[in-house]
Amino acid sequence: MFHQELERLRAAFPELSADYSPPWGMPTVQDFEDLAVRCGGRFPASFVAFQARYAMFMPVPDNGFRWANPGLEPYLSLETTIADARHCGVPDHLLPFWTDEGNFCCFDLSRPAADGECPVVFWDHESPDGDAAPVAKDFVAWLREGLERFRKHRNQK
Repeated sequence: MFHQELERLRAAFPELSADYSPPWGMPTVQDFEDLAVRCGGRFPASFVAFQARYAMFMPVPDNGFRWANPGLEPYLSLETTIADARHCGVPDHLLPFWTDEGNFCCFDLSRPAADGECPVVFWDHESPDGDAAPVAKDFVAWLREGLERFRKHRNQK
C-alpha cells in the first residue's frame, strides 16, 4: 500500500521529479537490516522504501533528514543520529530519522498501525516533560507535508 502512496506523491510533485540520488549512493534494504541489529529498532517499511528507491526521484524536504548508508559523515548518518538521540534522552520507543539542533523527528514504535507504519512525532530537547508532539500519521504524510513546503519555498525564489 505505501508503494502506491509513494508513487502518488511522486506524481503529485512532477516538477520535483529528477535524479536526486545522493552523491554517497542509495542505502539498501540490507543497510536497514544491519542498522536495526546495531540500534535495536526497525524503521517502517515506507521509510525504508523511500530511502532505498524513491529518494532517487523525490527530494528530501530539508537537510535535517538522515541516511542509513554505513560509513557516512556524522552529519548525514542515521546511526549517529540515533546514538545522539539516546545520549540526549530520547526514549527507546522513539526512532529518529531527522534532526536539527538537538531536536528529532521520530517514529513512535510504541504505536504502530495495523499496516506496521508508525506515527511521526517531534521530540524537543527543551520540552520540560520530555513528551513528543504528534507531527504526522506516518512517514508518507510527513513526507507530503515536507514536499509541499519544499515546493512553496522553491516557487518563492
